[in-house]
Amino acid sequence: MAYMLGYTRNEGLTLDPRTKLFLLLIINLIVFHKYDSHLLSVFMICVVSSLFILDKRYKTAIYSLIGYLAYTALLIYVLPFLGKFMIYVFGTLLVIFYKMYPIFLMGAYFILTTSVSEFVASMEKMHMPQEIIIPFSVIFRFFPTVIEEINSIMDAMKMSGLDINIKNILTKPLRMFEYLFIPLIMSIVKTGDELSAAVLTRSMDNPVQRTNICQIGFTFMDVIYALIGLIMLAGLFL
Repeated sequence: MAYMLGYTRNEGLTLDPRTKLFLLLIINLIVFHKYDSHLLSVFMICVVSSLFILDKRYKTAIYSLIGYLAYTALLIYVLPFLGKFMIYVFGTLLVIFYKMYPIFLMGAYFILTTSVSEFVASMEKMHMPQEIIIPFSVIFRFFPTVIEEINSIMDAMKMSGLDINIKNILTKPLRMFEYLFIPLIMSIVKTGDELSAAVLTRSMDNPVQRTNICQIGFTFMDVIYALIGLIMLAGLFL
């Protein structure tokens, strides 16, 4: 997913980080409540896609809808015709990813449209303790950075003639594993240390109230989407 690379500012309309977090929590509650309503699932996907459209990320919204339709088609038209072993292996993964898809999509929107400064400022306005703000601010930048490292490793492998494709995976599985995961593990350890040092350098552990220049606040659209979130939550009990 290209849109998972990290925060980028668009000229569109985005919600307050607290509203995004509220919607993310609502979607998590719905997904892990063992719901079986396909209508509610489609509604959640449409809500998140509308957020991408408001932020003028039209391609991301279209790809999100196409991805959901593709997984639905696989589950309905392909999965029933596979053998028992294939259903057991791939069917379970498909169903889990299908159920989690709204969470992944909302998480992608949250990361893509929220800077670390906005996230920290919103958490401080909610009077969250530093013990919660600091780890989450590190995690907030960790995954996009790791994805960038994976892309760099894959580019280096391609230049070495070890492009990730079916042929190389089947004929050179050990080399593919070594060239991809060994540098990745080392990069993950280094990235964690660097992000932790960056947090300390910015004095985020200082108990004194910090100032910030980012502007956050609730708007009319925040109220609308908060109400939509409550409607989705109420859909569990209908």
